[in-house]
Amino acid sequence: MPTPTEDGRLVKEARLAMGLSQTEMAKAVGTATLRAYTKWEDGTNKPSGAGKKNVYLLLQLHNLVSRDVFLNLVMGRTLGGP
Repeated sequence: MPTPTEDGRLVKEARLAMGLSQTEMAKAVGTATLRAYTKWEDGTNKPSGAGKKNVYLLLQLHNLVSRDVFLNLVMGRTLGGP
């Protein structure tokens, strides 16, 4: 079973692969606060089952569509946009 630190490393790698900030990733996976999300990345807390599933689904979506489509779907913005 992965430790919180291992989960955190994987979550951070997924976020970086998608090119999202911590704030954007926290919003996209539905965490209550940015602080709750950063605790995932730093290994203080483990993502819940739903949180892990959301990260996985976002990563799968990112791999299936272009970056512009991904950002529009997940964040409601496009490259070069607000």
